[in-house]
Amino acid sequence: MPSREPTLRRVNLIATLTVAACAAGAAYVWAFGPEGDHATASPQAQVTSAAPTASSDEVSPEAPASAGPTTPAPAGASPDPGASPSAGPSATPSDAPAVDGSPAPSVPEDVESSAAAADVALSYLAWNPESRAVEASGYAAVYEDGGTCRLVLTKAGTSASAESAALPDVQTTSCGGLEVPGSDLSGGTWLAVLEYTSPTSAGSSAPREVVVP
Repeated sequence: MPSREPTLRRVNLIATLTVAACAAGAAYVWAFGPEGDHATASPQAQVTSAAPTASSDEVSPEAPASAGPTTPAPAGASPDPGASPSAGPSATPSDAPAVDGSPAPSVPEDVESSAAAADVALSYLAWNPESRAVEASGYAAVYEDGGTCRLVLTKAGTSASAESAALPDVQTTSCGGLEVPGSDLSGGTWLAVLEYTSPTSAGSSAPREVVVP
C-alpha cells in the first residue's frame, strides 16, 4: 500500500500557495484599488486639494491700497513743483538811491563799461561875481593817478563844461580848479554834475543847481 505522506505534503503546499496568493491579491486591492488610492494619497496633496479657492470678490493682501483723494493745488500755484520762480531784474538803475539815502554812483555814457563805478561828490559849487564864472570842486572816492575831472552845466538843452586833471589826495582823488566862464552861460538856473574818469574807474555826482545872474 503506497505511503500517503507525499500526498499530504503536496496538499499542504498547494494550500499554502493558495493562501499566499489570496493574501497578495487582497493587499494589491487594498493598496491600488479605489479606496487604496485615497488611503495612500500624500498628506500634502490632501491639504492642497482641501484648501478653499479664493473667490473673485476677495481682495488680495498683496494688492496695493487705492490712492486717497487728491488735494487740489492752491490757486495761482505753479503746475511744476520743482520750478523755481522767475528772477526779477537784478540791474540797479543809475539814479536809484543807495542804502544811506545818497544816489548810487553812475558811469558817464561816453566811458567804457569795463571801468568800475566810483562815488563822486560835488563838494563846492558857486557863482563867483569877481571872476564872473561858475567855480566847482569835489572828489572821487578812489585813490589813483591819471584821472580826469569834468564839470558839466546844462540848462534847457544847452550845456557848457570845464576839465581839470585829478590829483590823488590821501585816500581820495581830488577834483579842483574847475571854472566855467560866464561868457559861456546865460542867466538863470543851471544843473551842475561833476564827472570823474580814469582807465580803471568812472563816476558822476548827483546834480546840483547854481544860479547865474
